[in-house]
Amino acid sequence: MAPKKFLHYTFNMRRKALESTGDIEELVRQHQQTLHAYAFSFVRDSHAADDIVQETLIRAWRYLPTFRGEGSLQGWLMRICGNVARTYLRKYPPHRTSHIEEEIPARGDATSQSDLKSLISTLSVEHRTVVTLCLILGFPYDEAAEILEVPVGTIRSRLFRAREALVLAIKDTETTHAKAV
Repeated sequence: MAPKKFLHYTFNMRRKALESTGDIEELVRQHQQTLHAYAFSFVRDSHAADDIVQETLIRAWRYLPTFRGEGSLQGWLMRICGNVARTYLRKYPPHRTSHIEEEIPARGDATSQSDLKSLISTLSVEHRTVVTLCLILGFPYDEAAEILEVPVGTIRSRLFRAREALVLAIKDTETTHAKAV
């Protein structure tokens, strides 16, 4: 059996097993944290991100029989999550807040993590989304492109521009701190 057919066959068996056992808990357990971080990158509100993840999982469960298995299940879920988040943003436009919640997993000291979260929150939604997918959640560029339904070159350019903006923001922050001291 060819690798692609085997993967498709394996996924279809897994999908049927999930459908027959009604084990949505497994789907939630495996993907909830990643979906939440991705949804949070859009809305910057933990409660709204929870709502988006819940709606994403409901839609995924409802439309699981239509999933063709051509891409990864996680990529499919992320695409649904992005669509739900964009719908949410159209329905409830964001308002600026100064509060940044602890959504990004800590990888350094608390001060630098807090500063980095604040800087990331200043990016546009497109740049923040790519930073979250590629740099925080670790998706490869091709999977991020599939999730966002854009070419890989767009992912690269958005990431490049986001990094440039972050470097400028860090330099501005350092200059401000130096003048204060």
